[in-house]
Formats: sequence, C-alpha cells, structure tokens
Amino acid sequence: MTGENDTLAEEEKPGYDSSDPKQVRDRRAVAGRRDARIKASYKALLAHQHGRELLWDLLTKCGIYQTSFRPGIAEQALSMAFLEGQRNIGLMLQADLVRADAVMYNKMREEHTNG
Repeated sequence: MTGENDTLAEEEKPGYDSSDPKQVRDRRAVAGRRDARIKASYKALLAHQHGRELLWDLLTKCGIYQTSFRPGIAEQALSMAFLEGQRNIGLMLQADLVRADAVMYNKMREEHTNG
C-alpha cells in the first residue's frame, strides 16, 4: 500500500519486529514517502506569497527571532521553559523550511525584514 494512507496502514498492522529486515525496510520506505510529502507541502507553501506570510507568522509566534528570557519572569523557570519549548518547535520548523527550499525561505525572510 502506498500514498497518503501509508502511516495508517503501518499502524493497523499487528506487532512490529525490528529484527525482521523486511519490516524495517517497509517502515523506512513509508517514513521516506511521508517525509517527501511533507517537504513538498513546505515547498508549495513557500512558493506562494500567502504561504510565506503564514509561515513567517508561525515562526514569529514561536519566538525564534527573540530570546526566551524576559525581564520580570526570569525567576519563573516554568514560564521560560514554556517559551523555550515554543521556540524549539519554531526552530525545527525553520530547519524543515530551509531543507525544503532554502532560496524561498530566504525570500520569505527578506520580504518580512525589509518591509
């Protein structure tokens, strides 16, 4: 089975034997197809102005362009940990976008830092 239902099909299969080379190959193939679909989705979003605007908004909300330290809450470790968690998700998204299409990522950055 291939395509969008790869992940669901794998989850429905009873048991997974990591010592079985065929099962390992099958899982890797499913993961590779899923990664390719996600990369293509990022490329599609980056290819359009509205997609770049959406992605920039998400990255900004995650706080990747600022420190997690906030004067006045420095003593509140849980608040900083929460902010750093948001930032970490944003940094992972940023890395995925750069891997998907570095040229369009840079275009998005230029669009939002130059006005």
